[in-house]
Amino acid sequence: MTEYNNFTIIIVHKNKYGTTPKSVRTIAILTFILIIFFYFLGIHNLQNEINQATENMRELSNIKPSYVSVNQQFERLVEDLRRNNQYNSIVSVLDQRTKEIGVESSTMPLKPPLIELQNNDPLFAKFQKVKIEYKISNISLTKIIEYIN
Repeated sequence: MTEYNNFTIIIVHKNKYGTTPKSVRTIAILTFILIIFFYFLGIHNLQNEINQATENMRELSNIKPSYVSVNQQFERLVEDLRRNNQYNSIVSVLDQRTKEIGVESSTMPLKPPLIELQNNDPLFAKFQKVKIEYKISNISLTKIIEYIN
């Protein structure tokens, strides 16, 4: 007689890929946990960005009145410069001055060359700078002083 007392049979089911249902379930659970982790990490980062944007908006609203005031003063300055120089070109002023004192001058170009203002100059978008070379010939020192004054 043969005795079979402590005999246990373990049945392990493997699919065609060699994985067991427990390992598939473990991978699914880990994947779900990772998805949830990255979801909440994204929400946390989004909340931080919203907080930073809110703080920036508060700072901007605090400095807005001073910006508006300075901008209005700048616009008034630009308008005054335009209004004061609207009808006077530098060429006509210099020609008129040389005729007043009776001095012979070189001919001025109708369109003098423009000089680019630097990008950081606040007048960059609103004005242009002109370079003019003006030559006066056969003039005495007294006439130069009279011309300058």
